[in-house]
Parts: sequence; C-alpha cells; structure tokens
Amino acid sequence: MKQLTKKAEVLLEEILEHRLENGDCDTNYWKDRFEEYSVSEDAIIRSLFKELREAGMILVSWYDDYPAVLMLLSNGVSYFEEKDSNDNLAAHSSSYVNNFYGAATNVQIQQGTVDSFQKMNGEDFNSLVRQLVQTVNKYDAVLESEYGDAADDLRKNCKDLAQTDLRNANVSCVKKTVSYIRDLSVNAGGGLIAAGIIEIATRLLR
Repeated sequence: MKQLTKKAEVLLEEILEHRLENGDCDTNYWKDRFEEYSVSEDAIIRSLFKELREAGMILVSWYDDYPAVLMLLSNGVSYFEEKDSNDNLAAHSSSYVNNFYGAATNVQIQQGTVDSFQKMNGEDFNSLVRQLVQTVNKYDAVLESEYGDAADDLRKNCKDLAQTDLRNANVSCVKKTVSYIRDLSVNAGGGLIAAGIIEIATRLLR
C-alpha cells in the first residue's frame, strides 16, 4: 500500500465521509465545494485528487471544473483500515523490546498501557493537541468567515481541550472532542483554516 501525504489523506477521508447510501461518491457535494474554491485552492485540491488517482485510490473524471465522475477503488476504501493495522502491528512489536545500556536509576518502564498518552504512532499526542488549540486561537478573529454560526461551537470545544490536563485525561474523551472539532471543520466548506485544523485533528485520531 502506497503511503499518502497527510493532505491527501485528509482529502481521501473527506471523500469517504461524503458518500451516498448506496456507497457512491456524492458528486453534488464536490460540485458545491469547487464552486467555493479560490484559484489557488482549486489548484491545490486538484493536485491532491491527482495524487489519490495515481496511488490507485480513486477514479476521477472532470467536467465543468469539478469531479463529475468520482469512484472509490478498493485501495481507497481500505486505506485507513490497512494503515491502522500496520501501525498497530508496529506498535505491538516495539512494546516488547526494551534495550538497556549502562546503569539506570529511578527508571519506570510502562508497557501496554490502555488509554495512555505515552506513545501514539510516533507522534507526540500532547504536542499535537496544543498545536490544534494554537491553530484555532491564531485565527480566532476570522473563524466566522469559514465556520459561520459554528465558530462559537468550535471555540468552546477548543477551550475544553486547552483546559484538559492531558497527563491524566482519558484518551477516548479527548479524541471525542477532537473528532467533533474535525466534523465542524469538514462541514465548514473547505477553507484553508478548516483544512489545517482537519489535518491536525486527523493525525490525532489515528
């Protein structure tokens, strides 16, 4: 399985989330999305669609400047499931290996801890949460331009994250808040602020 860039993963996830009841991609959704893009945003998104197509994740045909025909291939449907499986396998294998060289004092080794922030797929979870909060706060004055009435809801959930003691918090509860923030951002219409927030949130939810 080819590893996608983070931005391409965000786009693939958005495609997966916007399907009809029969499993087909909702091309009307993408038509509306492309009508809202600026010239620069359009170019970026097209390059990401190209990456997904070349990686064997989707088939796409363009008409009137939007993807009028969009089909998910099996690789695209199973991408995140396979990636999570590979990440879990790597984490499972590494949890049994601890090498010690020289003397060590007052060392505590924690393995296999359920719902722990100790390690998550090589990312510093706490740092990513702080990055998410900082990103929202950075653009606080212009959030309404992308989120509209949902801007206050975004601020409230971001404030909850900022006030959370991550060292003692439950991972599932934190991820629930992050997931809600991502959902708000996906529904925000695809602006650059929302895209950045979606990317960070998606990394946290891996």
